[in-house]
Amino acid sequence: MKVHAPAPISKHPDQRWLTRNAFILLVFSFAMTIAVEAQSHNVLVRFENGTGGSPIDIVQGADGNFYGVGITGGNNAGGSIFKATPAGDAGHLYVFCATAPCRDGKTPNGLVLASDGNFYGTARRGGQRGDGIVFRASPTGGATTIYSFCADTPTCTNGLFPEGELIQGSDGDLYGTAANGGLHNAGIVFKITLSGVFTKLYDFCSQPNCADGLRPGTGLVEARNGLFYGTTLGAGANGSGGTIFRISSSGKLSTLYSFCAQPNCADGANPLTSLLPATDGNMYGATGSGGLVDGTCSAGCGTIFRIPLSGAPLTVVHAFTSSEGVQVQKLIQATDGSFYGTARLGGSSNLGTLFKMDAAGSVSVLFNFCNAAACHSSTNPVGLIQSTNGLFYGTTMGPGNGTLFTYGYPPFITMTPSFGPVGTMVKIYGSDLSGATEVTFNGGVSATFTIVSPGEIDTSVPAGALFGSVKVRTPAATLTSNVVFRVTP
Repeated sequence: MKVHAPAPISKHPDQRWLTRNAFILLVFSFAMTIAVEAQSHNVLVRFENGTGGSPIDIVQGADGNFYGVGITGGNNAGGSIFKATPAGDAGHLYVFCATAPCRDGKTPNGLVLASDGNFYGTARRGGQRGDGIVFRASPTGGATTIYSFCADTPTCTNGLFPEGELIQGSDGDLYGTAANGGLHNAGIVFKITLSGVFTKLYDFCSQPNCADGLRPGTGLVEARNGLFYGTTLGAGANGSGGTIFRISSSGKLSTLYSFCAQPNCADGANPLTSLLPATDGNMYGATGSGGLVDGTCSAGCGTIFRIPLSGAPLTVVHAFTSSEGVQVQKLIQATDGSFYGTARLGGSSNLGTLFKMDAAGSVSVLFNFCNAAACHSSTNPVGLIQSTNGLFYGTTMGPGNGTLFTYGYPPFITMTPSFGPVGTMVKIYGSDLSGATEVTFNGGVSATFTIVSPGEIDTSVPAGALFGSVKVRTPAATLTSNVVFRVTP
């Protein structure tokens, strides 16, 4: 079903591009000292309910701007897709649920920037039967439904209520999860082509007592071995703590770990975040409960764990206290090698924290949300990314209808794809690349390149490149990629 897009934003700014006043742009600086570095938290955008509020995550586009979804507000409380510039200008690209019963989708989950230049995502509700959709969105506005859940199987054996963000696999297809439906109404893993050809890969609760888990709600990640990894919120071999699983593109699933294997779920329970492939070759993730119990967390404040790609053993890297954060929502690894994340609750006001964890598992709270007496700051953080300009950008659910915030660090570059044979065309994205004089792979193998725009360079993998960082030399600095490039046969 085609959803008619608004006219290009630049043609009708009064209708399509919401000014800073409409989004009530406010910038607050809260200076604080962290170790030897002074960093600051800034509220960049405050969202309004009329155009979609409660932003849950963001991605950086090829143009350097930020794109995300709000899960509330707008038409019939359907949510929206928004765009924000690093300067804080923000506007909606699409508002869902133009007319009830929301055939174009309702309550979006997030976005992924695909190889065709469009964004793809899922919505929990709406569609032909109200059970969720997969959509394509243009960076210039508008959205197209490419699949409606539960429309082709009346008993919903192909899943319903998709959860988590989609990812694009190295084969070009999109992969995701639905929290319900399937043969056992316990959720599924699926893949779908960019044109909308849908394939179910796995039905959860296929094992006795749901030892393989139920309700996969955090999406998937692809590891360097070409396999996909994810978590389930519930069930598993130890009751209701959830699982970590690995699955191939053909649907072969292995349960790698069942939480609550230790007394009182000291190893964590109920993972809420997607897994993170780290630079040390392991997977990291966070649980919403389990770990240490204190007065605020009767079921434990949650953990950060590490697990090899092979699945054994699982190590609890850190168990949270309520002062550090409760219910981790996002975990990323930054260019300095440390881990950063958001916790929706906990901290000095019990309204969330931004934290840093070093390789040894020591956690430092960088910012306590709602640390102002009148609580004009952000509250209940959810999303977090590191931009190519070095800053962290994140989203919060409050106050009101949520905010987009920033937090400090130096610039870097990112690229797609991050693996391939010699000759593979690679797009490099960053900030202020127009004066670039050199592109190198794995520390010194020079590559030919074309400067497409100040934010993009096109290059190809040179002969002699192996495994390592990609660097771009500019008049201002030498920028290093946030991930390594892996040359394949």
